[in-house]
Amino acid sequence: MSIGPSSTGGSPVSKFDQLRAAAASIEQLAADYHAALKPVYDALQAVADASFDDREKWAAAVVALARRLAENGLGDVPASRQGAGRWAIQFDNGKPGNAFAGHAFFAALAAAIADGSSPVTFFTTLDQYSFVPRAAGQEVCAALSNLLYVHKERVAPNFTAAYRRMLNAVEMDGSLLCLRLHRCDIRLSSDTLAAMHDWDECATGVAPCYTADIRPSQPVWAKAIDEQVSKLCVEPPPHLDPELAEAFTTVAVGIRECTRLIASVPYLWSNLDQYRRLAARVAESAAAARAAYRSVDVLLRRAGDPNAILEALNDVLTVHRRAPLDPNPRRDGLNAAITGLYTKRAGLFARVEGRGIIDRMLDQLARVPPATSTTVAHPPQNATPPADSTPQALTEKQREILRALDAKALTLDELATRLDCDKSRLHRDHLTPLKKLGRVANDRKVGGYYRPDAPPTVA
Repeated sequence: MSIGPSSTGGSPVSKFDQLRAAAASIEQLAADYHAALKPVYDALQAVADASFDDREKWAAAVVALARRLAENGLGDVPASRQGAGRWAIQFDNGKPGNAFAGHAFFAALAAAIADGSSPVTFFTTLDQYSFVPRAAGQEVCAALSNLLYVHKERVAPNFTAAYRRMLNAVEMDGSLLCLRLHRCDIRLSSDTLAAMHDWDECATGVAPCYTADIRPSQPVWAKAIDEQVSKLCVEPPPHLDPELAEAFTTVAVGIRECTRLIASVPYLWSNLDQYRRLAARVAESAAAARAAYRSVDVLLRRAGDPNAILEALNDVLTVHRRAPLDPNPRRDGLNAAITGLYTKRAGLFARVEGRGIIDRMLDQLARVPPATSTTVAHPPQNATPPADSTPQALTEKQREILRALDAKALTLDELATRLDCDKSRLHRDHLTPLKKLGRVANDRKVGGYYRPDAPPTVA
């Protein structure tokens, strides 16, 4: 796309169009840049994600990386990284384990590039020195990050010249262009901002500071936090009213996902992908919890204060509101979101403490009067099911629900999938009115929602 020269006397509309054209051109250039980096990046990430416990799979990932490096003109790099200087520094810093691991990894990778041999020598080193394995994972990721840096060092100059021409056309530098685009509400993707950072660094010509950080997709800290939050109880007590059970479970899951996100905050400062995954889980659980709570709100309020389930739901919604799925597309967007979660945790999320709030929710359920009957029985022979004498009172979606539940039981997720409908809207706008009319009922023991006049068949 061609960008015309900037004109200080142009109209606001022409300037806006010029900025929009510049943004589109830079977005396309950034996409080409990341496409050039992707083959090597994916091969590096595959090694980081392969477990040392599965030596065969890890070795295969290293061989694949060696082939990819050779294809992209990086075959000389691993051998050059075996120099004694780097590893002598590691020894001098009292980290011989890191030195052994890093040297062994580059040696094995260089050998795989040279003759395609499997990197078995790497594990031989780990087996010989008992102090190495614990440091090996971190040092290998440092080596992989170094390879990515060299790759960017060789690829970025191919795009920097075109980037500079785009900036010259609008008579701005990268920072000013980002500021003008932000003021005009023209958003650049995080990938584009990352590419611009690399190009700006490349243009300096002095020790560019490229962003090159390879780490496991599921880091150690995430595994530890997952183990902790998995201990939170999200299963409802037995013999609970189905709607109460659904409300408890969805809100408890929301608390679990918020606890996971808040506990992960110290590790997310530079990990946008991991942040987005955690924020998405909070958003999904918040939507489900809000939809399920509506059907039991009056019942819980009648049970008296404190309404722990409502408090927990509000906590989930607060965390969701403070954790946007996509932080502001600026270079400090993730930093701003994480800082907000970290610094305001004590005031905003004081009740998000996992097990404590769930225990209070269970205490509240104990105060709710039990349902008169939790047994699902077939209607008596002389019972007359609700007549469908007023079909105009039912929506087409409600008729689809009744047809789907003919002689079978389906969960909310199964119904939403079958009817291609949003779960919260399905529950609020269609299932709740049908339950009030007595046309459908819900029981976990039966398998979910069913029709009392056409109950599920029992094998």
